[in-house]
Amino acid sequence: RPLPPHGPRPRPCSAGMRSAPAMKSKDEASALAVTLQSITEPYDARKAACDALLAASCSDSSCSVLCSVGAIHSAFVAVKTAGELPALLKSALALLCNLSKFDSKLVSVVARLQGGLSGLLDAVREQLALPGSDPMLLRALLHSLGDVTGGPQNAQLLAKENGVAVLLGCVLSHLKTESVLVPALQVLVSLSRHPAHIKLLVREGGVPALLAAVLAHLHRPDVCKASLSVLKNIVADDAAAMRVSGQGAYRIILAVMQAHNCAEQIELVRLASSVLWRLYHVRHPPEALLHSYLRFDDNKRQAADARDGALARSGGLLPPTGTELSSSSDDDGGDEPQPDADAPPLPAKGFVLGGHASFLDVPPATPEPLA
Repeated sequence: RPLPPHGPRPRPCSAGMRSAPAMKSKDEASALAVTLQSITEPYDARKAACDALLAASCSDSSCSVLCSVGAIHSAFVAVKTAGELPALLKSALALLCNLSKFDSKLVSVVARLQGGLSGLLDAVREQLALPGSDPMLLRALLHSLGDVTGGPQNAQLLAKENGVAVLLGCVLSHLKTESVLVPALQVLVSLSRHPAHIKLLVREGGVPALLAAVLAHLHRPDVCKASLSVLKNIVADDAAAMRVSGQGAYRIILAVMQAHNCAEQIELVRLASSVLWRLYHVRHPPEALLHSYLRFDDNKRQAADARDGALARSGGLLPPTGTELSSSSDDDGGDEPQPDADAPPLPAKGFVLGGHASFLDVPPATPEPLA
């Protein structure tokens, strides 16, 4: 899975936790994990157990012990049962972050099998429903959600749990908050890598939300890169690309290319140009365009190939090319040579060789259907 736009996130350990000693024994770690996941324990005891596990997770030598005693499952249980206790929720998310950096595959499997992914999604829903939600807590939830949605099975489960609508709600409700917007877009990037989720993303209104995010942060490379990455995965589908091109995407993408027209942002410009080319390609397929305006006659082409092959086998000379004919006419001052009867017809009227093809600017006769 690609790294976050700001580079790898450091493990969330305070100054006191960095100097904390490693876990003394496996039994002690097991007792702390049992205390954390027990909902009958008082809040103070669970918070103290979570802090102790978090301090131990700052050391790589203790992370293997924590994973073996079920600390990952205990952290997900704490996320699901934290309720209106933001301190416990923050400690559990920091613990998941550290354990995910140690073994991301194991954390993803536990999240899928033990209901951790749905617990994270429910916590995001609760934060969105609150009138004054904490942006830093929502950011931590989205980062943890992005850590466990890298695989196709977890992405499918997230889409099944209506996660696309929740993520788009995060994008639209925190459109001006870059710290929340970027991790939400990163999760959408992971979801859009699978073709089965493209139609769901378009149906839930993902295209207007992505374009609004780009317009709100036109000069922020991280937001533009994440939004264009999702758009690139969307326009890989022909039907979805037709929907995108009809919502003002051309001008927005061109504005991104103009705003980041520098050597340092060449990758972002290349990403925007690939999306722009795909949008143009789906409206004007190159093969259909070439065949409709040059009108190749397959029967005449086969007859000309057979004639040239017979001349070559008999030792005769092949017909002169157009360059040779033009040079000979200039030298001799004779009449202009007439085209061969078997040559294909000229292009349609109005087509000028080396000039601008005006038919490319003609809009479609009827608007494309939205469904």
